[in-house]
Amino acid sequence: VPPEDRSPEAVDAARAQALALAGGTLLALPPAVNVATGAADALTVVQVARDAGIGGPACAAKMQYSATWAAKLPAEFPVYPRGAVKEGAGSDGDGCAVRAVDFLTPVPPAEVAAFYYTRARKAGYAVDYRLADAVHLMTGGKGKAAFSIHVRNRGDGITQVDLVTGTK
Repeated sequence: VPPEDRSPEAVDAARAQALALAGGTLLALPPAVNVATGAADALTVVQVARDAGIGGPACAAKMQYSATWAAKLPAEFPVYPRGAVKEGAGSDGDGCAVRAVDFLTPVPPAEVAAFYYTRARKAGYAVDYRLADAVHLMTGGKGKAAFSIHVRNRGDGITQVDLVTGTK
């Protein structure tokens, strides 16, 4: 996996691509409900999927690790432009349709969260937005489709994103 490009040109290009994918404008994040949790703890993507309840416990147990799951994300929830995928897992068998991806980007967390909030709302998803220890948390759904996104600053100028999609 190539390293994340931190150059100002790469950040500007990622922002421009994200803006284009969002239809030209990003929605403002709603006022967040602040909650105190261990959301800043490092988790595997399978743990994030299990904790979000996406696919249920049986699906989390069937998930297989591979970065190729990033290419199988739903169109409304792509990896942020120019994001460097670090971990992926998923399952498509036995009634499970779960994808979980961890990736890095040098774009600040609030901008990345606004991108996913915009994509979710424009796709008709209900969105619950919270802040937990400076981690942007979004969950939501539309029909049987569900998502969970954790966006955090790693402390080194890089934003880490855990993105899970599937069914509840």
